[in-house]
Amino acid sequence: MLRNWLTGVYCLPKYLRTAIVAIHQLPRTTETLWLRILGKGKVQQQAIDELEALSEDEPLRARALELL
Repeated sequence: MLRNWLTGVYCLPKYLRTAIVAIHQLPRTTETLWLRILGKGKVQQQAIDELEALSEDEPLRARALELL
């Protein structure tokens, strides 16, 4: 079994080579921002708010807002 995964990531048995991601349970970090944007409702809105709060010169911000 894999260890040290983020909250919200649940690994199935090793032979299935699969993990389930519960987007609403992911921590609010930059690393999980893209996944949380794919969420819905409050989770998605919080992620978009975080994205807009990034500095204007942040490449992630410009590219994501363009795509959204």
